[in-house]
Amino acid sequence: MKQSLIFFLVIIAAACLYTLFGIITFTPDKAEPFVFNSPNLPQGITLPNHDAFATELTPEEIELNRKSDETIDDALSTFRDMRDTIPQQALETLDILTNQADTSIIPIFFLSDIDPATNKRTFQTLKFEPTRWASIPLGKSSISCSVQNPPADILVGNDENNTLECNLQDNKNNSDRLLLGGPGADTITDTKGNRLVNGGTGDDAIALGAGRSIIVLDAAWGHDKVTVDCSNSHVTPDQLDSTFPVKYPYATTNFIILSPRLMSKDLKWDGNVLKSTTSDDTLTVNENCFTIVPSLSAQ
Repeated sequence: MKQSLIFFLVIIAAACLYTLFGIITFTPDKAEPFVFNSPNLPQGITLPNHDAFATELTPEEIELNRKSDETIDDALSTFRDMRDTIPQQALETLDILTNQADTSIIPIFFLSDIDPATNKRTFQTLKFEPTRWASIPLGKSSISCSVQNPPADILVGNDENNTLECNLQDNKNNSDRLLLGGPGADTITDTKGNRLVNGGTGDDAIALGAGRSIIVLDAAWGHDKVTVDCSNSHVTPDQLDSTFPVKYPYATTNFIILSPRLMSKDLKWDGNVLKSTTSDDTLTVNENCFTIVPSLSAQ
């Protein structure tokens, strides 16, 4: 019994000595360096070449960028300032223009017709005189821009089948016209000048003469038919002022602008008919001289 106790005490003493030795001689392991693995990118996607961004801009490029930013800010300010005085019925169309211009979905600057003396176009912002507007009176269904003097820049329809027309041959105001239909089957005519048309819902007949034509489409726009004068609507590089700080990458002066409620992937051209793949809405043009923004997805 005594020998067993002595043996047990010897084992405990040895274990204590071994533990003490381990504590005295302990050295922590060196941490392995942490290495990030290279990401596996989807096929066709590459990382940007940062060396390309390291190139310093020349003073001329810096000045051009400054002028570009300043010019764009001035144009957007003009859009926003109109919001305070434009008629309530035009606010939604103006907001579509402002918001999409602000995010570079639509151009900030559009082009004039060709100056025959120089064979050049000038860059222009859309310009409406917001206080010069007229709406169809109660109980009526038609209105003309010459209903007032000077002529109205903005014509506003109602819930009936409207007729909105502007047959002026000379736009002395040098401004755009904004023609707004409603939920009915509207007839909208503008003989000459620069215009922006939002026919609203309903099956509209739209006839647009010489000049810049911009059509705004919103959800459930109906079955619209557009007859447009496409002369001088196609743009070539030699017509542009190369010194203007904002570039113009579009092939035409005319545009179809899609509301944010419309998805470009849900639209397609079938000949001269723009069709929705999610509804029966159609826009038929006699000649396709329009640039759609946002651009349609590849079919």
